[in-house]
Amino acid sequence: MSFENLPVTERLHICIKILKRFGYDCNVSEKELMTYLTADTPYPDLSSKAILSDDLWLIHELIEINELKKMGIAITGKDLIMKNLEKVYEAHLKALKLELLIAQKLGRLDHIERSFKNLKNIVHNDPLVPSYLRSAFKDMLEKYRSALEGAKK
Repeated sequence: MSFENLPVTERLHICIKILKRFGYDCNVSEKELMTYLTADTPYPDLSSKAILSDDLWLIHELIEINELKKMGIAITGKDLIMKNLEKVYEAHLKALKLELLIAQKLGRLDHIERSFKNLKNIVHNDPLVPSYLRSAFKDMLEKYRSALEGAKK
């Protein structure tokens, strides 16, 4: 059975096991995941269906949620992202780092290319990125630009 046809609970457990294999302990419930995926965001985002259908996108969201919980942010309410936007960007940066590392280790160049486009948009077009995080996003963009160029040779 393909990943997208599994029950959400099973997908969640698979992704949490993958994260554990990479040394990351994740404690996110299905309820927290669904709350986060349906929370209001400042920009159009991937649909919940698209995120739940892709193991690496789901891993990314799980890391974001877990990092927000570590910061003491409750995963409740439609406004949880908008109320905590700076912290969400911090969690997003951490999630991108690990998500892209996992994608690299798994040889998922297609995913790295998709995430690279997202990262490029953040660096060049997102006025909401906190100034103290901008250089970290730029550094990651350059790292993966080089990795993609190297992979295409």
